[in-house]
Amino acid sequence: WYQRRVHGPQIIKKPMDLGTIESKLNRNLYGDAWEFAEDVRLVWTNAKTYNQPGSGIYMVGENLQKQFDRKFAKIKKATTGKRKREDKKGKESSQEDRVRFTELVKQLTSDQLAVVVEMIEKKCPTALHEDDDDDLEIEVYNIDGDTLDELNTFADSCIKKPAKKKQKT
Repeated sequence: WYQRRVHGPQIIKKPMDLGTIESKLNRNLYGDAWEFAEDVRLVWTNAKTYNQPGSGIYMVGENLQKQFDRKFAKIKKATTGKRKREDKKGKESSQEDRVRFTELVKQLTSDQLAVVVEMIEKKCPTALHEDDDDDLEIEVYNIDGDTLDELNTFADSCIKKPAKKKQKT
């Protein structure tokens, strides 16, 4: 991406290249994904620092940086949600609760579904996945048991509201 020996040290204060990243990966030298991402971003930043805007290398560096940041954002979101779940140490969701949730969701209105999505987004963001067509998918296996109980209770209350007047016993 840039010349290290001739002019590099005068312009690039902290050199990094993909070969070094690969070597560090192979030797398990990264403590976490954020350390890895920092080095990858450094490669793109150095490429843009050393090369002139508009040049081929500059544009490739810029494009790869955007692609990496987009993909890493998904990893970051998934990892953050996983850490939150691990920190909470909530109960595991059961297959029965997951099936119940899936059946209840089918009966909700679009406004009620919006509330469900908000609840999931706040408590288990890794359970939400948007595909290329902007369709939103809910991964019930990524919802912890406590949140799933809360979602099932909410969905139950939404479904039973209209029926309460008819079925008072």
